[in-house]
Amino acid sequence: MGNPSSADGLNRFGETIIEEVVLDIDLKVRRLCTRPYKGHPKGCPNWNTRATCPPKAPAITRVFDLADPCYAVIVPFSLAGQLLYMRGKHPGWSVARLLNSRYWQGTVRKALRAGVERLFEEHPHLVVLECPEACGVLVTRTVSSLVDIEWPPKAWDHHVAIGGRPLPGLRERYPEFAAADNVHWGPAT
Repeated sequence: MGNPSSADGLNRFGETIIEEVVLDIDLKVRRLCTRPYKGHPKGCPNWNTRATCPPKAPAITRVFDLADPCYAVIVPFSLAGQLLYMRGKHPGWSVARLLNSRYWQGTVRKALRAGVERLFEEHPHLVVLECPEACGVLVTRTVSSLVDIEWPPKAWDHHVAIGGRPLPGLRERYPEFAAADNVHWGPAT
């Protein structure tokens, strides 16, 4: 992975990676959203409610033309850097609270969207998904040749968006999905 940059002045971000990838697809990954986790005994509360979440989100084979290249935008985020940053602001907080994603997820999403805009400069005909798992993409396996992703994340958290050429009629077949704020359409689509 690239050396941490000081783009935010805090060394919380690694270098954004934008590369062509071969998608590893398994629609069973969508079921992970139903697994219980802390504070959510029934799994993710977005399951079957958001258009970009399973089971409402279409399978990736109904989104991208898989005969064309697909691309990953990867934003590495240093949890150690975030811990130091937050500890300076809130010295009395627990480590769990200092690393709570509610305090950094928006910043990482902003960086991911900046990476998506960079991808569109080279490939304006793509549609990019911020939550490709919802469509059946095994993200960790898809980007494993580009970056080592720990699960659960300990040192680095990686946010990944996947782009590909949309299948004709995608907007008409899945209008809510296509209009969602975490589905990005290139300027030539």
